[in-house]
Amino acid sequence: MAVLTLGACLAAQAWWIPLIVFGLMAALTVWAGRTPWLLYGRLLLVPVAFLLLGLPAVALSVSTGPVPDGRWFEIFGLYVGATQAGLGMARDILVRMLGAVSCLYFLALSTPLPDLLGLLRRCRVPALFLEILMLVYRFVFVLLDTALEMRRAQTLRLGYTGLGTSYRAWGGLLANLLLRAYQRAGGLYTALTLRGYDGNLRVLETPRRMYPGNVVLAALLGGSLLLLAVTV
Repeated sequence: MAVLTLGACLAAQAWWIPLIVFGLMAALTVWAGRTPWLLYGRLLLVPVAFLLLGLPAVALSVSTGPVPDGRWFEIFGLYVGATQAGLGMARDILVRMLGAVSCLYFLALSTPLPDLLGLLRRCRVPALFLEILMLVYRFVFVLLDTALEMRRAQTLRLGYTGLGTSYRAWGGLLANLLLRAYQRAGGLYTALTLRGYDGNLRVLETPRRMYPGNVVLAALLGGSLLLLAVTV
């Protein structure tokens, strides 16, 4: 279902279709997936904050003269303002991002990685791709755990008591983070080798019961949104 709704977001010409996808995916993730809505909101803050930093560059235009279909103000001989086309493009980017991110979170928060790898393996995805996916997933958490441990150690040594000490602590963390994470990743690879790693990562899949009604409902919802996106 996440793939179908993501396709609907990418194929939609009407700006309101990604909003429907966002509402549906968010409701399913929070209600059916039982994800705390506060956690879901915090997860959304990261991509939304990143996008809001770039949207003004899309919505605003700089010109040597005012354009009739927008509102402009003059700065040092240049006219800065927004046109209907720029605002429409910014709106489309925002709603597409919300819809696409909600599809990603629906998949990530409801499907364990071993189950996803098992599905991809049954779909004849190359083993090399699955291995890279698994290792990247693991090493992302190695990097995150290393950063949290270093920050906790700095906090215990009063590294964030003032503005100056905070800057020095952040500088030290950033300067040593990749080196420490690389060392931990090397230790992880050594542990895999000692346990007989031969290039194939085998994970245990948890048997799960599939309900035909849920499968049909998900296919109908996703297919309907995709059909609506390509026809409207």
